[in-house]
Amino acid sequence: MAGKKTIKNETAKEKAKKTTTKSKSKRQPAAKKETSKKQSILIYELKLIALVTLTVILASALHTDAIGIFGVYAKKCLFGLFAHAGYITPYLLFVIVFVKINHNLEEVRVKYILASVFLFLSVLLTLTTMSYDLIDETLKFNNVALFSSAGVIESFNNGVAGDGGGVLGNWLTFAMVGVFGKMGTYIIAVCLLVGTFILGTRMTVGEMIEKQKEKQTAKKELKAIKATQVAAQAPQQIHVDDVPKQKNFKSFDSSTYIDEKPTVKK
Repeated sequence: MAGKKTIKNETAKEKAKKTTTKSKSKRQPAAKKETSKKQSILIYELKLIALVTLTVILASALHTDAIGIFGVYAKKCLFGLFAHAGYITPYLLFVIVFVKINHNLEEVRVKYILASVFLFLSVLLTLTTMSYDLIDETLKFNNVALFSSAGVIESFNNGVAGDGGGVLGNWLTFAMVGVFGKMGTYIIAVCLLVGTFILGTRMTVGEMIEKQKEKQTAKKELKAIKATQVAAQAPQQIHVDDVPKQKNFKSFDSSTYIDEKPTVKK
């Protein structure tokens, strides 16, 4: 009997050990997932803080002189490459990197990046094409080719001064104007802007037209409802012909009235 009891106790202990090992094995992957999730969130927040800091520093360097030596060189570099379009570069950088590091935006990552690039190119082409004639005259006056080393230095210095489109802006615009002309370059810039809107809002042109039609029909319906409400609240005006005519009564004449007392028969 004692042997049977010991065997039962051993089997019960083995079962308890198995259940504890199973529960531990189940808890370990869950704990690992939680720690990895916390680490990924921490890394994402650190990247976001660094990105916001860099964006604020670059934007402040472009608009003020309070960032020191780094701000001066950053402003020179951005203006030398893109001229006035360099004002957009900090925000463009923020959007591209933010979409890149945010895992929740994986489905629309490519669309948002393309929308940002299209917007930047549209602004760069428009601003540089507006001053195309001035850039061409200065290069001809100085007898400098655009794609030469002297032309790069000239474009960089003019971009720092706020003239032209900087080195990359001048290269891109002169190539586009040489192929499509000034009017064609403006049309391309507008098309890029439209593409930015479509990619950013994730709406097609047909959907935009349908929404505009829906808005117009809704406005018409609202006007009709307001008109009916005003008509219902307005007091009803009675026309003279609608008033029933009174009957003609004879006028009472007191002179012809005889006060006759009734005769009492005896």
